[in-house]
Amino acid sequence: MSKGGGRSNIPARPREAIGSNFTQGSIWINSDRWLLAYPMRQPDNRSMIKKDAEQGSEQKNLRYVVYTNFLQDTTYAVILRKIGGIKETGGIGMGGQLKVLGAGDNVVDQYIHTGMMYPGGNALNFSVYAKQLGAHAAYMGVFGDDRAARHIQDVLTQLGIDISRCRSHPGENGYAQVNLVDGDRVFVGGNKGGVQHDHPLRLDGDDLQYMKQFELIHSSCYSDLGTAELAKIQSTGIPLSYDFSSDWDPRELEERCPYVFCSLLSCGHLDDSEVQETLRLAHRSGSPLALATMGSRGAVLYDGERFYRQEPHKVVPVDTLGAGDAFFTAFILHYLSGKKEQQDDGTLLPSSLAAAAQFAAQACLCDGAFGHGIAL
Repeated sequence: MSKGGGRSNIPARPREAIGSNFTQGSIWINSDRWLLAYPMRQPDNRSMIKKDAEQGSEQKNLRYVVYTNFLQDTTYAVILRKIGGIKETGGIGMGGQLKVLGAGDNVVDQYIHTGMMYPGGNALNFSVYAKQLGAHAAYMGVFGDDRAARHIQDVLTQLGIDISRCRSHPGENGYAQVNLVDGDRVFVGGNKGGVQHDHPLRLDGDDLQYMKQFELIHSSCYSDLGTAELAKIQSTGIPLSYDFSSDWDPRELEERCPYVFCSLLSCGHLDDSEVQETLRLAHRSGSPLALATMGSRGAVLYDGERFYRQEPHKVVPVDTLGAGDAFFTAFILHYLSGKKEQQDDGTLLPSSLAAAAQFAAQACLCDGAFGHGIAL
């Protein structure tokens, strides 16, 4: 899903030093975020930049979060968050840490034009973004035994995401080949999930018992989970969210939505009236919440009573890959956190959409879905 385009109208505060080594100034993004921007005179000296960001965190009562990337080949950026914003232990500014599970697809996104590959996949991205947002996140899926699979596993372990219930099989891990055109993604090939296609995730009793510790499970249409597996997840009593992407038809919605608490659909190819009818169908088929993302046109949510519209936050994107996953993850975590505090849907749903748009815009500021690239 597209992260959107255009330039941001970000208010700038006067330049000031944040860390002992930082002299290039800071940009205030909003009440709980600062952006540090470094000229690329020493682009490889990332340890210095990280140390500087950590020192800045202490001085400005900010928590350092790894949102780092090169911007337009001239600048290295580090985003800091206030401790009062998205907390390490409290979800999105809420009390009590959410526990969530991504179950299903993982791939490496192979960037043909740069010779790099990055971890990705709808279910895996959900787990990573949830971790970035302060949740306790786990991932359950199927890996191959090649270099790509080892890299994804290493990254997830490094990020502190539980992969103890994953399977591995001899063969090629899933991959998707990507080119970028004007900052937006274009998929040009892939291996249809690799080993997952021949060895799909089939849930046993231990898996289902493991799932019961979570507050949400997220999967997708690329995860090779049939309705029998969705029924097993439903039997745990844990809500399931599901990304239909743009690969859906009315029959599939009618078959799968009865198992799904919140359905996510890519609807950039539909006009507004078609989007509303699609969301009505998803709700009518069984999903209490149905969310459509429409790229640069923003997103629409339907709860069975009214439609909520969210415009995108405009930024200059580095890479739009993973934006829809980032949007949905922030939305659903914000919503679940608010429900734990018994907030009313009339105010909680709009605020959750706003948080989602903000986080999706931040996800624009790195290569790949969340960085961690290696050479092909």
